[in-house]
Amino acid sequence: MFADRCSAARGTRGERPNDPYAGVGHALRRLRDLGAADNDIIDVVRGTQAEFLFQICYLLDDPQIDEPEASHVNWGLFCTNDEGKPTEPLDGLHESVLETDPTGREMRPRSS
Repeated sequence: MFADRCSAARGTRGERPNDPYAGVGHALRRLRDLGAADNDIIDVVRGTQAEFLFQICYLLDDPQIDEPEASHVNWGLFCTNDEGKPTEPLDGLHESVLETDPTGREMRPRSS
């Protein structure tokens, strides 16, 4: 069952209902009470996670910041050698997010 694997499940079972993220558990319980299928909830959560991961990876690859007060901020993501020294840039990480989908569907909808 999805709720058993969810870190916010404590909220759905009434355990520590005021803990951080317990609101996710409460929302999950309400969705289940309304008849939402586990697979539908999983698809929404996984899709949101994949989009977030894509955005973080894209930001790592393209650190241009538009805010004037942060214009001096820059960074890079690099492969390193055994001494921890950068050897080559690691770029295009966002392009591989879809490949990490454990279902092999690259975040495409389930077959009916």
